[in-house]
Amino acid sequence: MFFLDRIILLNSSNIIKKLQKILFILLPFFIFTGPFLADLSITIIGIIFLYFYFKEKLYKKNNKFIYIFIIFWLFLLISSFNSTHSIESFSSSFPYIRFLFFVLGGIYVINTFKDSVKLFSLCLLFTYLLALTDGYIQYFFDQGITGLPYNRSRLSLPFNGELIMGSFLSRLFPLMLMFNLFFYRNNKFMIYFVSIIFILVDVLIYLSGERAAFFYLIFSTILILLMLNKYKVLRFVTFIISLLIITFISISDNKIKNRMFDQTIQDFQTKKIEDSDIDNLDNNSDLDKGEKTIVSFFNKYNAFTKAHTALYSSALNIFIDNNVLYGIGPKTFRHYCDTDNYISNYGIDSCSTHPHNTYIQLLTESGIFGFGIVFLFFLIVLFRICKHIFINLFQKKLDLNYFQIGSYVAILISLWPFVPTGSFFNNWLSIIYFIPVIFIFIKDDLGYE
Repeated sequence: MFFLDRIILLNSSNIIKKLQKILFILLPFFIFTGPFLADLSITIIGIIFLYFYFKEKLYKKNNKFIYIFIIFWLFLLISSFNSTHSIESFSSSFPYIRFLFFVLGGIYVINTFKDSVKLFSLCLLFTYLLALTDGYIQYFFDQGITGLPYNRSRLSLPFNGELIMGSFLSRLFPLMLMFNLFFYRNNKFMIYFVSIIFILVDVLIYLSGERAAFFYLIFSTILILLMLNKYKVLRFVTFIISLLIITFISISDNKIKNRMFDQTIQDFQTKKIEDSDIDNLDNNSDLDKGEKTIVSFFNKYNAFTKAHTALYSSALNIFIDNNVLYGIGPKTFRHYCDTDNYISNYGIDSCSTHPHNTYIQLLTESGIFGFGIVFLFFLIVLFRICKHIFINLFQKKLDLNYFQIGSYVAILISLWPFVPTGSFFNNWLSIIYFIPVIFIFIKDDLGYE
């Protein structure tokens, strides 16, 4: 009877582990469908990890990432506790711990199932093929595979209509590129095939109408070219071909050209304001010294667009006016910006659900402590990339493996400070932020090399 119970227990454990593996492998497709399935999957992956964490006594293994994450999470809880909208803020900050369990669960899957990374890569490639199919159908036939219309400005995801096709493609592209170069490095047919995929992705990101996504593409391509040893020429040639196609499209499609180039140049234009007008801010008794400095700066320069300028001005002043150490609480910017004080100074565009910049949002909603931890993590990632580039250029060897190169680049572009972004606490974006973290911990002893 004891042995029968033991067998049943082992079988149930194996079933649970396989469920965790399946959810992990299918995650790229779930992300493509929208936030619901993706968030449900990472939650289950995390819960299963917690079960085996205690069952198999995994707590004996130390991981510095755990400590950094927990410290950040505790600061978010303190920020929510001090917020005037604490209940709403806690609903965002308290469940944020699930992303730690998700990352550890993903690492657990990879260490348990040696084929899981390759299967994840195949699912990612399949999802990109599906995205390419839908994206180009949208562009040429004015509606996608699910019947959602194309608004002639930006491409949407097919299952929920969100205008973030470019964001999806660009943020995970470093992973997709590096995974395929690694797994198919000895297969000439597949290398040629994925090279065509790279070109199609480059062009579709441009056609998506998302300027931040196109910046991510260019930036990540430059970094990967500097970090690669083999296949450097292949990626360079595919990107040049993509740029030639993009140039042709820009000549033939004025609407795309106007959005991606003309409007960008116009948005960055310096405001024409006299210094004497800026000096008049000293007579404005409604603003303190810090606020006047911010207003003065943004009255001379646009930050990306006028709307972004208004948002950043409002957010930075909210930061100054409130708790600079812990902020106003995650996901509460919408309540603070919607007051006469900020609306009257910066206009109706100064209020939204979030400030549209990761670090300004963290500074405003989680204070100096929350901002500092994330920015420190960004600097660590930047240092690892710079170290790898130096070693690759001068010692002609790789400091990071292919999985880590794709992961570090994906993290860096998502945390890059000088670009408009979605909400840092958005569930869909957070999953994309944390997926590459999992693959940072892949070593060369998994049987792939």
